[in-house]
Amino acid sequence: MLLAENDANSAHRLSLVHAAHDFHDRPFLSTLSALNQEAYGSRIRLFGSEGKETTNLAPLATQTGRVSAHWLSTQIDDETHIFLCGPSSFQHDLIGGLKALGVSENRLHHEFFGSSEPLRD
Repeated sequence: MLLAENDANSAHRLSLVHAAHDFHDRPFLSTLSALNQEAYGSRIRLFGSEGKETTNLAPLATQTGRVSAHWLSTQIDDETHIFLCGPSSFQHDLIGGLKALGVSENRLHHEFFGSSEPLRD
């Protein structure tokens, strides 16, 4: 998806937030770094939930801790669509939190990996 949206003709502004336990425990790290240098500027942010600081992933922006609905809500405007992929607990927390913060459901999109289940309030 990132590579398709990287097309210069795209009218969409795309940002990527990727969370994992460890900053180095993620696929395509070199690809993300190259995309960040070429076209995305600071629009790629990596979260590491284990809290281990890292300084050797420049130019990628890193943040320790977990992605939160509050943090996401500070990164978007009223037209932003959010696409989530991850385990059900991750999606329940973020989608529920974003709805509680006033983000309309029609702007929230999700896809489970692993076994699928309906996302219910």
